[in-house]
Amino acid sequence: EYETDPRKAALLNMELGRLKKKKDSLQVTNIEIKLDVNSSNYINDAIQSLSRNEILYEFLTHDSSVYLFKLSKGEFCLDIIKNDFIFKENIKRYTEGISKVSTVSTQSLKEYSNYFYNIIFKDENLRDKRLIIVPNGVIWKIPFEYLQNSNSTKEVNIPLVKYAFINYQFSYEAFSKLQIKESKFSKFYCFAPEFSNSTFDHNTKIEYKALTYNSQESKSVSKLMNGREYVAENATISNFISSSQNAGFLHIASHALIDNLDYENSCVIFSKSNSTYDRMNLHQISALKLDAQQVVLSACESSAGYMDSSEGILSLSRGFILAGSGSVISSLWSVNDQATAIIMQNYYQFIVDGHSKDEALAYAKRKFISDYPELSHPYYWAAFTLTGNIKPIYRGKTFTFWNN
Repeated sequence: EYETDPRKAALLNMELGRLKKKKDSLQVTNIEIKLDVNSSNYINDAIQSLSRNEILYEFLTHDSSVYLFKLSKGEFCLDIIKNDFIFKENIKRYTEGISKVSTVSTQSLKEYSNYFYNIIFKDENLRDKRLIIVPNGVIWKIPFEYLQNSNSTKEVNIPLVKYAFINYQFSYEAFSKLQIKESKFSKFYCFAPEFSNSTFDHNTKIEYKALTYNSQESKSVSKLMNGREYVAENATISNFISSSQNAGFLHIASHALIDNLDYENSCVIFSKSNSTYDRMNLHQISALKLDAQQVVLSACESSAGYMDSSEGILSLSRGFILAGSGSVISSLWSVNDQATAIIMQNYYQFIVDGHSKDEALAYAKRKFISDYPELSHPYYWAAFTLTGNIKPIYRGKTFTFWNN
């Protein structure tokens, strides 16, 4: 069932080679960075193909510096950020504070968000801009949606999510190719294993926290997308594999486990077989043969993973992209169950209304913050990120790709 697709293996090797070449092509001195011909061509292609409302920020971490390539229509510039103790410590404090409600004060969190906004975006006008973020190294841990400008007269201390649209990519080349991907399928499937109470799996020695709202989430999003649900004992790996073969959209409301020591053990959890929850690990995910327009991983830390110096982040999200999905929504940290259900319902409503994926996710978060001011801390809404194709998937009452 999990035989390696030769085409996928070839693409994987090409991606690995590209990343290694890019790393080798950067001849770094104390004050300058020289680009080879291939990198120059890459930059020229990008600045010509980007639309006027798009800005690409690609980061490359190298020893004591983080190189920030900023590309927009007809423009290119390079900034060098000191990758020093202060920078690393601020990332640690910011990410720890944003992924938990009470780790640091709200004021301190704003100060960290001001710090990163000012060194990355400076005084740029980002209103209604589409920001394409290509992170590297520790930058993967930063949720850009909460970054705030402390110097602006218009958007002073307003989170980016409220006036810009953000997506995250593994590379600009991958982003470009995924924008033209079209699936011939339109069927929507949702999987929601039962975790009504906190459950300790004696075979694996793992405790799964209760997911009180995942069945409600499944019901609401499946209704919006006119899809099929597999809940409780029906949310099996075998049902997922069989459904995935003709799925346009896959939504998984479950737990995910991230193994930082052996990334291949990172997995998504499905319903039990023989009294043990079944797992689909990263290798098995990457070996799937998908032609889906989108996979939504409504699961904890599904954007996280092992950071390889050559390949970048090895996450569950990346696994589904390699498997053939055009885009993936995943999370940076363990997400509040109730907030997740609300945001996902909001997201699909905006998708049904015809918005692009990055717009729909931003609008879903804005609506959540407005409707639940008591839950405005970014822990509740900033974790979910979009990678891959950003185009609309639904127009009026007709799927964009419906001819299955």
